[in-house]
Amino acid sequence: MNYIRLQIKALWLKVSIWVGSLSILTILIAFMIGELYSNPFERMNMRMAMDSPAMVAMAGPIPPGDFTEAALFMVVTVLFLGLAYGLFNILIANQVVKHEENEGLTELLIASGIGRKALFVNHVMVGILINIPFFIITILGLTLVNVNGSEFIDHVVFISAITLFGLLFYALTMAIGAFVTTSDMTFGIALSVLIGMYLYRAITDVVDISYSVVSPYHWLSRLDAYGGNNIEWLIPFSILIIFFAIAYFVTLKRDVGDGIIHPKVTHRSRNISSYPKLLFTQSRMLIIAWFVALIVTGLSYGSVLEDIEEIMANNFIMNAAVQAGQIDNPVLFFISMISIITAIISMFPGLMIMGKLLKEERLRLEWMSAGVDIKRINPTRIIITHIIFAIVASIAAHALYAISLYSMTLLVEDFPTEPIDYVYALISEGSVIVLMIGLVTLFYGISYKMFKLIWPVIAFLFIISYVGTILQFPDWLLNVSPFHHLGHIFVDGPMWNVIVILYATALILMIIGVMLYRRRDIQNG
Repeated sequence: MNYIRLQIKALWLKVSIWVGSLSILTILIAFMIGELYSNPFERMNMRMAMDSPAMVAMAGPIPPGDFTEAALFMVVTVLFLGLAYGLFNILIANQVVKHEENEGLTELLIASGIGRKALFVNHVMVGILINIPFFIITILGLTLVNVNGSEFIDHVVFISAITLFGLLFYALTMAIGAFVTTSDMTFGIALSVLIGMYLYRAITDVVDISYSVVSPYHWLSRLDAYGGNNIEWLIPFSILIIFFAIAYFVTLKRDVGDGIIHPKVTHRSRNISSYPKLLFTQSRMLIIAWFVALIVTGLSYGSVLEDIEEIMANNFIMNAAVQAGQIDNPVLFFISMISIITAIISMFPGLMIMGKLLKEERLRLEWMSAGVDIKRINPTRIIITHIIFAIVASIAAHALYAISLYSMTLLVEDFPTEPIDYVYALISEGSVIVLMIGLVTLFYGISYKMFKLIWPVIAFLFIISYVGTILQFPDWLLNVSPFHHLGHIFVDGPMWNVIVILYATALILMIIGVMLYRRRDIQNG
């Protein structure tokens, strides 16, 4: 059995889950738009809502020309789908390239006769192969739905852009992995670029759209696949060839298992006398990086608040939406929507800390359990330690965002928020953060193989929380998102009964997950 076939055998389940989830969701959105927005007047109302600064920051600018059902479909899906699909490619590239290298498999393959060049080509081929199913399935599904205002070539252009976006981040992850030593660092940097480019585009699209041209998300939003078909915006994606070339030359130059960039380590004796200290030491840089990212996010969004207030005050479309009762307070609506975005982003440090259990389980857990007093270090204590660290890291990250955003509101005269509003937001949205950590604990308690299911869940949550509300999805589908039950915190205030239920549900999931983890075979998952 050759290398490619072995990779397909190892990846088919994960790829099937991701491709199935994203393809079905994309096709479902297209179908729902066809059912709900066939009336031109309804689409015009939607265009008015989507043309506000808050929605431009989330979904991108409205393309010129007729706002058909197909054009609406592209606007509400293109950026969110790109974000989710980029994450999928990062995860696969990190597993194929860096996990294999860190676990010694790459060195073993080279020793068995596979040359470095051949191995690199195989890695690139895996990246291409994992993107083909999404390309074919989604195009066929959209063709069958046949949204008004679309043709087959439009679907091809749209899905080609999403596929190239994903392959771009596959190549970027390979390039990053060639420079750094660990899979954790590779994933963290690649994910930071994926999210950072989205946030950068969100801010620049509101302030001055010309500045956002360096972001791959801008290329997606300017494509106008179901209108002008500006296929010249596919050309910038050719930069992925440069990333593949960089990865190729750096990989051939360095030693297997090594990296070009080495984090500076201060060699001093450290008194690591407990597992919590060990976990903190291992997670310290990850936590600091995410804290800085959330602070920058809060300051960045806060820096445009004064401009947004002025734009909204003079924007006849937003005024019409307010008078129609669609939005009570445009500024608070914007703050609420951005707060939900950052709540989802804040989940990542916690989920990554939970993900470190995979490494402990494979490398050290049995050895630690055998070499120490079982009362001090055992699987139950270890998973509980990860849960506590994950909750603290994610809640603290979201709190730092709220503090940095509020500090910027002080520069805006008569801004309609108070410190208590941000406290309520932290408590409210923190319940969803803790719920997701509870869910990943349950997954991990069942099997370490189920841990990775949390990523498509987060992607689904992200899309439903925004696109579902915008498109007026049926209640049964909107109810899947906990954020839907919490409402927009700065507009609706805290829903205390829902908050209590979410925290209680999270606790129950954690307890069940820990109990299952205690009983399962750690070595075999």
